[in-house]
Amino acid sequence: MNNLETTFLRFKEERPIFVECASIVSSELQKICQSLGMLARIEARAKEISSFVKKVMTDEKYQTDPWKTITDKVGARVIVDTRADKQRMLEGLQASSLSVFDIEDKAVGKDPHLLYYSGIHMQSIVPGAKTSDDQPIECEIQLKTKAEDLWSARSHELLYKCTVKAPDHTQRRVWRLSALTEIFDEEVDRAMNEILTTPGYDQGRLLTIAESFYYTLVPILGVADLSLEVLLEFEAALPHGEELILYEERVKVFVATNRDRIEKIYEQYGASSEFATNSKYWMFTQPESVLILESISTKPMLAQDAARSSAFAYAFEPLFTAWGTPFST
Repeated sequence: MNNLETTFLRFKEERPIFVECASIVSSELQKICQSLGMLARIEARAKEISSFVKKVMTDEKYQTDPWKTITDKVGARVIVDTRADKQRMLEGLQASSLSVFDIEDKAVGKDPHLLYYSGIHMQSIVPGAKTSDDQPIECEIQLKTKAEDLWSARSHELLYKCTVKAPDHTQRRVWRLSALTEIFDEEVDRAMNEILTTPGYDQGRLLTIAESFYYTLVPILGVADLSLEVLLEFEAALPHGEELILYEERVKVFVATNRDRIEKIYEQYGASSEFATNSKYWMFTQPESVLILESISTKPMLAQDAARSSAFAYAFEPLFTAWGTPFST
């Protein structure tokens, strides 16, 4: 058998190992995202046999020693929202158990007069995985923004996967789109920085989260200006800035896990209860009460400290009582 046939048989035999490696890498990448408080789309896969064979046959640089030179037998993509997220994720990868190396930012060192592919590529070592001859297994990781990934996917289909070579003017058309990707990401970063530093942004985002859950529990319209004031008073016990990215999912889990209990609380203390005319219980008719209950449940001491130091301490106290958590002013 020639070199290609030997490599083909070996890859076919060992591919289940690479499938398992893809699962390991995916799990590690998810852990990194969680530690950073970041949402990302993660895709990991073992290279298809047909793709492996075609890569060897169509590119001379892989034909001498294809097993060693083809380093994406396992591959992963991490797709984030912004360029700032991409930098944070890169730092997280560098500090992780994936032992990344050969990091290449495709934009660095490019002629400013030319259009180019964007994204960061790197190699990593799959933790605890070995080939049949006891060698470590590499994984190629691509790190891109959503805009970069959109352009990359379309350009790959049009210029590389297509069996017919695109005319020069068509290739130019596709490459020109990469400039729009760069502009899009730059403007998004600029807008995000401006929004995040706008006074009241955190409270506004928190109110949006609160309303999305509160109005599935209680059909009572809250007073928005009052909500923003309460959230500002209680801010020490609530997430802010980039922490808000994962907070909505946390509240979703809290409400789903405790829905019956929360509904009974609003029924017992809310607008239709015997406490409706008591001036201490008005917060049960406000959307932010959902977030306060979540905080009491998951961070009771922090919630106590924030509530006690607030001008609304008298109104926070019934929420603690309703959840069964002692409160002392």
